[in-house]
Amino acid sequence: DIQNEFVYAASLDYSRPKLNAALAFAYTDGPNSGEMEMGLAPYANSDKRIFAYVNSQLDEHMWNGLKTFKLSADYDIGSLFGLPNLLVGASINYGWGLIVPGQSERGTMLEIDYFIAYTFTEGILNGLSASVSPAHLRTDDFYNGVYGKADADDIQFMVSYTKMLK
Repeated sequence: DIQNEFVYAASLDYSRPKLNAALAFAYTDGPNSGEMEMGLAPYANSDKRIFAYVNSQLDEHMWNGLKTFKLSADYDIGSLFGLPNLLVGASINYGWGLIVPGQSERGTMLEIDYFIAYTFTEGILNGLSASVSPAHLRTDDFYNGVYGKADADDIQFMVSYTKMLK
């Protein structure tokens, strides 16, 4: 019965004008589904009742039995280069205790995500933002060819434009 599955999570956040950091922990108890689904199904997270403190680029880190620590930080390094709003950051998720159906061993996951982003604040490009975000996921004893997740690498490049309407 997936109505009796839970994610227990907490986060400690620190914020200064140029620095943001967070330390989070989550434990997933999902023995019936195997993974807390974050999709759009009525029983999933379409109402956003689960705030995924340990979410990352390649996985939500919400598999049954998984205990995950996350450490993340970003810093505005733009003033060092005369480019205000140049932001760099990284996050590390380490999870252990993951229960893989049909296996007696418990699996682990490690994900490291990085990003660099820049937002133009003046001139003709005012409101234009661009970011590059590489990510690396490593799993251990957690993929049996059907269930689970294999090692993965990803890089995302995003561009957005924001225009204030008057």
